[in-house]
Amino acid sequence: MLILSRKVDQGITIGDEIEISITKIEGDSVKIGISAPRSISILRREILEEMQSSNLAAAVTNVPKQSTLKSTLAAGSAKQLIAQMRAKKAAKEGVPEK
Repeated sequence: MLILSRKVDQGITIGDEIEISITKIEGDSVKIGISAPRSISILRREILEEMQSSNLAAAVTNVPKQSTLKSTLAAGSAKQLIAQMRAKKAAKEGVPEK
């Protein structure tokens, strides 16, 4: 890791396309400006860590077992089939639907 000291209105250049400028120093807070191509992602570390944590949590969520999923889908299909059959029967008999 390279550690540099900079004052307000001084900067750092990384490669040919990235510039970091010190814009303000106030107490223990430093405001910086970053100029970089849009293709380079710039995120605060705490935001990146939160995103990674959320992605990990989403990846390990409780996924239903295949057998549970199949029976749920089959139950839905069976209900639809029964409803369709009842509607056809009612139409043949001239009975209004509920």
